[in-house]
Amino acid sequence: MIRILFVHAVVVVAWLGAQGPPQVAVGTDFTLLRKPTGEVLAFGGNWNGQLGLGDNATRLSPTLVPALQGASMLDAGLAHALMLLPDGTVKSWGNNNFGQLGRPSGSSGIPTQIPGLTGVVAVACGRDFSLALAVNSGVTKVYGWGYNGGALGLGTLLPANAPTEITSLQGAAPVIAMAAGRFTTYFLKADGTVWACGSNLSGQLGQGNVIMSSTPVQVPIPAFITSMAAGDFHAFALDNAGNAWCWGQNTNYALGTGTNTNVLSPMLHPSLSGVSAVAAGQVHTLAMLQDGTVKCMGGGSSVQLGTGATTNRMTPDNVTAITACQAVFAGAEQSFIIQNNGAVMAFGKNTYGQLGNGASGTPVLTPTSILALCNQGPALALALAPAGSNHVIMTLSCNGTVGATPLGYFNAFSINPSNVSAPGTGWWHGLHIDASEITEWVTLASAGEPFCFGPMASWGAAATFPVAPSALSGITIHGVSVLINSGGVVESSPVMSRTF
Repeated sequence: MIRILFVHAVVVVAWLGAQGPPQVAVGTDFTLLRKPTGEVLAFGGNWNGQLGLGDNATRLSPTLVPALQGASMLDAGLAHALMLLPDGTVKSWGNNNFGQLGRPSGSSGIPTQIPGLTGVVAVACGRDFSLALAVNSGVTKVYGWGYNGGALGLGTLLPANAPTEITSLQGAAPVIAMAAGRFTTYFLKADGTVWACGSNLSGQLGQGNVIMSSTPVQVPIPAFITSMAAGDFHAFALDNAGNAWCWGQNTNYALGTGTNTNVLSPMLHPSLSGVSAVAAGQVHTLAMLQDGTVKCMGGGSSVQLGTGATTNRMTPDNVTAITACQAVFAGAEQSFIIQNNGAVMAFGKNTYGQLGNGASGTPVLTPTSILALCNQGPALALALAPAGSNHVIMTLSCNGTVGATPLGYFNAFSINPSNVSAPGTGWWHGLHIDASEITEWVTLASAGEPFCFGPMASWGAAATFPVAPSALSGITIHGVSVLINSGGVVESSPVMSRTF
């Protein structure tokens, strides 16, 4: 149900391509899993057709969804879901009792395009409402539809059956990310501020009171925020120093502050630091640390904490046997972790098979692998190409291993778009190299063949790679997805990294 959606601040983009990092969209009792190839697997409850398979049959194991192939991004609510496509359009399916599908029809298990939405770069689902972040002609707009109660930020409590712009979010700083809780929505702007609207019975608006707001209000956090996570009635925000800020409902210790008192204003978390990502569920929270371990806190009655026990955790505790995590996801009472080796780990409530382990009814106490994503997509590659030196293809696989293939000796080549084999707009995989203060951007075709590279600042001019293949000490390689247009590299997003 809850999904953190972060879009980089330099240029508002999402993974606009059929390939990218894996993602888990966790609904209340169902799950959608996007593979690195853009293929989508679904499992769990399906009474409203929320698996997108065109029927209402429950699936206990990951099942390929033919209608959802090529997804750039997914999100899931109580019983509906959204898919962002590479062309900036959005499809919806599942329950439509409150208009959360954004089209005038009943509930449907057939993914169908939402009319009127173009240029979309991110989507989010609350319990029974939907959000889209779009950029058209350089203008950023946020749209909301479905159940309202103030969560849509439209200044009214009435539902919206079609995407409606949240005009009060317009300003000098555009919205770059969204996070949706049960009845509350959070927006992150490019200036590092957080804005919220909707229900506030537990202080989840962070205003120091319990008064709801039908228009976005700024959450007073004295730090530059880079990402957010929304639980049902609580929220977390991470600042640019890796600190965690939290507020909202805490009766089940979801904030992990050591007490069960609700927090009405954002507070610096007393025991979390070096945090790289947070996922929030109904009454529990997962925090991925920079060292690859995962902390858990909050309600554990459905073993959603992954500790092997049903007891709550008042303060952050270790999720069992997780030491190399690359992403965390939380649903109502279930959790997912993707390890650096591509293994998808699931734990928690499994009443309808929403953990995808082939069973139903019995909860899973500790992280258990349900799927291996490694090698299910093309390896990332780049050419180390000093002028007159041996060109080498370096491949970074999803489990972090690196391979090298000599290509022979060539002179430096141009990175002007007119000289590449596939010029024009498109998303390609590549690698980002950090070597001292020099940053190189590499773009590749879908088959893994490099066709151009060079410094971002010198696009259009011949460039040579500054580091010889043998000089790998102190270099960090990051997998990235790069948008190429006639003007050059516009933006990139990290996938994984390894330091030599």
